[in-house]
Amino acid sequence: MIQGFTSQSEKHKGLGLPIEDSFGFNSSRNIIVVADGVTRDPCVNLPPRKKEFVKNYPNPSPAAKAAEICTKYVREFLEKKRNLTRKDVMSALWGANDKIKEWNSENMSEPDYLTRDLAGCVASACVINRSAKRLYGGYVSDCGIAILGVDGRVKFKTIDEGPCKNLKQIEGIVKKHGGWNNPNARRIVRREIRNKPHCEYGDIGFGVLTGEVAALSFIKTFTRDVSSGDGVLVYSDGVEEVLFNSDGGMKSDVFRLFKSKNNKKIREYCDSKVKNEGTLVYTEI
Repeated sequence: MIQGFTSQSEKHKGLGLPIEDSFGFNSSRNIIVVADGVTRDPCVNLPPRKKEFVKNYPNPSPAAKAAEICTKYVREFLEKKRNLTRKDVMSALWGANDKIKEWNSENMSEPDYLTRDLAGCVASACVINRSAKRLYGGYVSDCGIAILGVDGRVKFKTIDEGPCKNLKQIEGIVKKHGGWNNPNARRIVRREIRNKPHCEYGDIGFGVLTGEVAALSFIKTFTRDVSSGDGVLVYSDGVEEVLFNSDGGMKSDVFRLFKSKNNKKIREYCDSKVKNEGTLVYTEI
């Protein structure tokens, strides 16, 4: 059985911000996909107060739309295939990027990389061949996939390939151009660093599925063997720090919850710990 949910903090709920995570799965086909829409600018000059930010924030959100397009396309694409492999996961994520491009062409033509930035999301997806004990996965940026052993040891965990990977360099560039509140700084990150494998600032680019062709070079895929009793977790970055220690190991109290197989308590734990919003989909081999 596959279980999944999106958690929101009470503060996030109270502000009334739209949920921009999305997930999908097919238990009979062992398909899982999670997507996290990239936060929008509510206005060109970002308001200093959170209430003003929320008041002007787009709802419905293009970020949520991109995430929904991604999870729907990936799940439906993989459901149509037989004898799924790593290449199928790659093709599904490529196709999701194309679908987001179609939406942006209709709704975000001539982007300004501010309030009319390209809608985009990051994502992770996998298919599990239970009989062969093999997992085929793919991800872009800071959505992730982890395999948890029966002893609580994290046997495999994807690397955060998002902006945090080169955060110091990106923060330095942003600071040089007036800080994140400066529209020009945000334009530089979105137009000159995002989805740029090589840019004038060095190899500090990160991927987002915006429909841009260059986003495809940031999609990572892998194949891993799994064993009976292993747990497979597919998640957005919002719950990563809830589940894992800074060294990548699973927190002991989280492992105890998974070992108890108490799905209600797992969700309650994530609901109580998440800072804004985050998504977790999981299953046991």
